[in-house]
Amino acid sequence: GYAPELFYPVPTSALQVERLYTWFDHLVTRRDVPGDVVEVGCYLGGTSALSWRLLQRTQQNRRYICVELPPAKWTVGLCCFAV
Repeated sequence: GYAPELFYPVPTSALQVERLYTWFDHLVTRRDVPGDVVEVGCYLGGTSALSWRLLQRTQQNRRYICVELPPAKWTVGLCCFAV
């Protein structure tokens, strides 16, 4: 089986550093905008884990919802979860 915790003991993002910084900046500067956060296309969840941690540390009481997209060859099915 696949055990991602063995490969990634700490959250690892697939985003380039500049894009990750921009995403974090958006999360912080828009903290007063009401509503939850939705990430579409979360791959292994590294950015999701880091983003949720940022929301917690900046005391933002919102849900962080992740929706993984199926491969293009699939025609049905989505997997989603909330943290």
